[in-house]
Amino acid sequence: MEIKNFGDTVRICSPNASLVTIGTGITPNSTNVSPNQTVLTIDKTKNFQFYFNDVEQAQSQFKMMEGYMNIGLQKISDEISRELQKEVLDNADVPSIGEEGDPYVVNWSTITNGMNKIKQLLVHNKALSSNGFYTFKGNQEQSLQLEPALTVPPAFFEQLLNSNKLTHPTVAGDDILYKGVAGMIAGMKIYQDTNMELQEGYDTTTSESYGDFVLIAGTKMGITFAEQFSKVEKLRDPQTFADIGRALYLYGYKIVNPKCLVKAYMRVYYSDTATGA
Repeated sequence: MEIKNFGDTVRICSPNASLVTIGTGITPNSTNVSPNQTVLTIDKTKNFQFYFNDVEQAQSQFKMMEGYMNIGLQKISDEISRELQKEVLDNADVPSIGEEGDPYVVNWSTITNGMNKIKQLLVHNKALSSNGFYTFKGNQEQSLQLEPALTVPPAFFEQLLNSNKLTHPTVAGDDILYKGVAGMIAGMKIYQDTNMELQEGYDTTTSESYGDFVLIAGTKMGITFAEQFSKVEKLRDPQTFADIGRALYLYGYKIVNPKCLVKAYMRVYYSDTATGA
């Protein structure tokens, strides 16, 4: 379905595994199957508009108009990313590791304990178990939706690099951090996101001895999102010697499986022996 207008709805279909029943004996019991449907409303907008005059373009060797258009689109993407993250952090139904004001405490040597605790919570809530979410065989897109990811602020990633348990070349297990390259940790792919350090009410704070961080983990099954640029235009201003660049972006989202997500409040001490006690 093409999204054209504010207020349009999209129906998100997913298999209802509970309708497929397993019996015994020779003659099977028949059941009717139908997908679960989630109605998503396109009820949010982002936009920009700017003027760029001919004199400025004539004095530049670059295609400045295209460059500013790309900057505008990137800024929209950043704002939506922060908005989605805050939606997860503000949702009371999303499970937590630690709390605001009472974070889960680790140091360089025990930082993997926090990562494993996040993974264990996802497994406990069946977000990473076939018992929780069945997929259509051969549906690569849905298979990717079940892959767990961990989003961290860059300052937290720096602490991961300082942990000798993660960077030592003889470490066993996951293909985790080595030589400063992001990989996997506790079976979750790591993503650095500077937006995590800019969350209103969830700011990253650091001191000489420790840092307080907020992390988000989970799978794409936790949230559904629909988007489309309705209009991206470059126009000639009839009143001045200038071009107009503008865009209107329509989108919507909904947290549909909160237990497929985890928010973690973590305090990392910079000493191997510090515990915060």
